[in-house]
Amino acid sequence: MATFDEFLSSLEFDFGEAHKGKRFEVFRKWFLESDPEWSKTAEHQP
Repeated sequence: MATFDEFLSSLEFDFGEAHKGKRFEVFRKWFLESDPEWSKTAEHQP
């Protein structure tokens, strides 16, 4: 399994410096909605 730093580096490698932030935001949204623990917290946020 990759470390978080390796994951972030892979975003830059795959999508470039200009687009890595957008791709991370897509991942972040998916993770917070899909993870069993975090989804309980995320659903209550405005």
